Amino acid sequence: SVVLCGIFIFAWAQGLAALLFVDFVGSLLFGLSFLFTPQFLLSLQTSVKLDEISLHMARAFGSMLISSSFFSYYVYVSRSDVETEALAQSRVVGNIALIFAVLYAQVHYTVEFTIEHIQFGLVGACAWTLPWLYFLMSRPAARKTCTAGFDFFILVDFICCVVSGMAWFAFPQWLLRHQITAPPNGVSVHMTRAFGAMLMGSSSISLAAAFFVSSDMKKIVLLGRMVGSLPLLIEVIIAQVRGPFSTLHIFVGVTGAGLWTANAVVGYLILSYLESMGAPTDDFGMTQDANFSPGARRLRSQANHVHIS
Repeated sequence: SVVLCGIFIFAWAQGLAALLFVDFVGSLLFGLSFLFTPQFLLSLQTSVKLDEISLHMARAFGSMLISSSFFSYYVYVSRSDVETEALAQSRVVGNIALIFAVLYAQVHYTVEFTIEHIQFGLVGACAWTLPWLYFLMSRPAARKTCTAGFDFFILVDFICCVVSGMAWFAFPQWLLRHQITAPPNGVSVHMTRAFGAMLMGSSSISLAAAFFVSSDMKKIVLLGRMVGSLPLLIEVIIAQVRGPFSTLHIFVGVTGAGLWTANAVVGYLILSYLESMGAPTDDFGMTQDANFSPGARRLRSQANHVHIS
């Protein structure tokens, strides 16, 4: 925890570029660790034997961290004010929810979690949140330019993230009981809430993507969703084979993660196709170029009429 605080304080003092770099590296490393070695990280903070349900939800949490690190890297490269603000809002929303989840777990599941959970989880989440909270409070909001229409696939991604995130965060036990054959313990419930917190944080990026002027960054948002949802889809299938999961789990998990991935893939391909056509358009097929807008065509028609007269 001391090392985590020192890294973020150092990055904060060095400026925005250093903070973005540390955010990218930290979220990527912890995401990979939770995805591939969840038992090692959880065993450092718990005092009970870890079951497959807890490890499964830890891997789902890791997949969301990897997805967010993908967007964080491209924000580090672009340094756009609007996109940096979107990342900051995502970190603040997701991490504040995560902090509440950590505190709740430490108070209500005292048998499962040790003091290291506070030293690692709570201190780490606070150190991750405070620089971004200061960033949002210390400068005016970035000037946003809305597109001609709300991109359909971005909107679907936002709805999926915010609805499922709030559900996993607010009702983890109820959702788990319908998908597992063994009773959930404190660790699995907590990791489910952590997964929901990351989903809620990620939803703010999708919401902000409506104001991205660059269609490339909109594609990055959808591509980042693929980076996170594909490992999640694979994990759902593997967990069904090796863990105490019911048939409903494979149906809900594969359907949800599959549709989530398909939405990102189709949205990315459509944006790429529209870019190749030359004129930037939104996902409803409406052109965003002022020369091709209905108002511009009407004014051009009136001017031609006056000229002919």
